Amino acid sequence: MDGRVSEELNGRLKAEFVKLNKEFFDNLIGDYDVRFARKSVRTHGSINFHRKKIRVSLPLYEQHGWEPVRQTLIHEMTHALI
Repeated sequence: MDGRVSEELNGRLKAEFVKLNKEFFDNLIGDYDVRFARKSVRTHGSINFHRKKIRVSLPLYEQHGWEPVRQTLIHEMTHALI
């Protein structure tokens, strides 16, 4: 890989956001730019309310698989409701 996260993987994360928003949040969370962060090693995820961005650690996915990513995404989405 050239240092960038594949659009396919970011697309999967965005699709998961849409699914979780419907399943757990009654579509109350607005549209966020949801992507993996390659350099995110100190935190599993982050949210920027003003820029409407959610980032999830790519190393988390590479080391532990999809379920921790899903749980992190739910956690960050919960912040968006506050």
